Parts: sequence; structure tokens; C-alpha cells
Amino acid sequence: MDNNFNDIILNFSKDLIEKVDGLVKSIVLFGSYAENKESEKSDIDLLIIVDDIYANDLNITVPFYFDNLNKLLADEKYKKIHVTTLTLSKFWEMILNGDPLVLDILRKGEPIIDPAGIFGSLKKMLENGLIKTSPEYLEIMKKRAEEGINYANLMLIKAFESLYNSVVTISQYYLIKNNINIYGPEDILKKFEELKRKRKISSEVYNYYKEVYEYMKKIEHREVKNIDLDLLKEFLEEFEKYKEKLNV
Repeated sequence: MDNNFNDIILNFSKDLIEKVDGLVKSIVLFGSYAENKESEKSDIDLLIIVDDIYANDLNITVPFYFDNLNKLLADEKYKKIHVTTLTLSKFWEMILNGDPLVLDILRKGEPIIDPAGIFGSLKKMLENGLIKTSPEYLEIMKKRAEEGINYANLMLIKAFESLYNSVVTISQYYLIKNNINIYGPEDILKKFEELKRKRKISSEVYNYYKEVYEYMKKIEHREVKNIDLDLLKEFLEEFEKYKEKLNV
């Protein structure tokens, strides 16, 4: 890290401490700059530990800290700084649990401001194998991973539902504009089959609508639980062509 970035960090730390005196327990550099892997585009990642216990004793609110922090970060000279804030209570809870997020910062981070030596001491304890992830927290991590993938799959289903609704809506638009008062998704499929036989729409239009409609039915009947990403991508890419073939 060159002197310019060193000055930015030190000046920022000094300015923040002056504004919220007593609240900041530690300021820690982590990320690419701490590991000497920075590039011109890299942010300066800082972990700031705020003493919420001290704040409560003095009737100082944590939002007071964030108000002053945001004013500093709005300054052009600090535009590269990206701050992660943890209260002392939360930080300690994560240490006790052995949360990998904090342990990684503890292992690789470098304290900039740490007057009580809290971060430095915990770093040494981690190096000596005295801080470990608890069995209970490991189970929480496993559950979070499962919940995360379930949420991702749900979002993919929502994405397909949005596509399906767009296909139905543009098909309704086409029919109504051509004085064909057909509205329901299943009725549209039957009408398109009829129009295909009469060669008023192409087989490609009919097949696309049919495939999207039938896939939606499989989702509704729980025959499909995980969206086929390749198929979703194909449906999305074909939507514009579908509109063109309908001349809408």
C-alpha cells in the first residue's frame, strides 16, 4: 500500500474518531489492500467496531455514528473507502460463534486504530487455535445454505412466472387487436392451434406459446421444482422473436 492510500486511511480514521469520540473501538483494514492484492479499481475496505455498550451508557444512539460516517464518506477524498460496521455486541457474538466472515477478517485484517488491543489480541488467539466455529453455528450455517438455495430456486420460478405472464399478455394483445376476444391462457392455446391450422400464425408462434404454457402448468402441478436454466434462457431469448412473428 503506497503512502497516498495510507494517508487516506489515517486521515479518515482521525476525522471519524473526532466526530464520534469514544464510540469507535477499532478500525481494521481488510480485503485486497490488507493482502497487498489491490488494483486501481479496488475499494479500501474497512471494518469499524462501534461500542454500542458505551453508547447506551452515554445515551448516544448508533444512528448518530452513522450520520457522521455518511457525511465523511460523501467527501470526494474518501470515495474509495468502503465501510463495514459492526457493533461491539455483534462482533463479540460472531467471535463466540466462530462466524467465518469475521474469522476471515480477523485472520487477514490489519488494525489501523485499536487502542485497547481488542482486535490484535483476538487475532493472536485465532492464530493459536483458541477461536473456532462452534458445532451449533455449523448447523446454522448448513441451514442457511439450504435456505439460500431454496430462495434462489424460488426466484427462478418467479422469473419464469414473469416471463409466462408476459407471453400471455402479448398474446392477448395480439388477439384483441385482431378482434378476437379470447382472454384465458388455455383458450389462447386452443385459438392459436386453430389459427395455425388456418395458417394465420406460424408453427413457431404456436409451439413457443404451447411450450411456455405447458411448462407453467408443470410448475403449478409441482412436476417441476427446479427451473431448467438453459430452458429459461432459451425462452427469454425467444420472446422478442415471438413478438416479431406476431407483428406486435
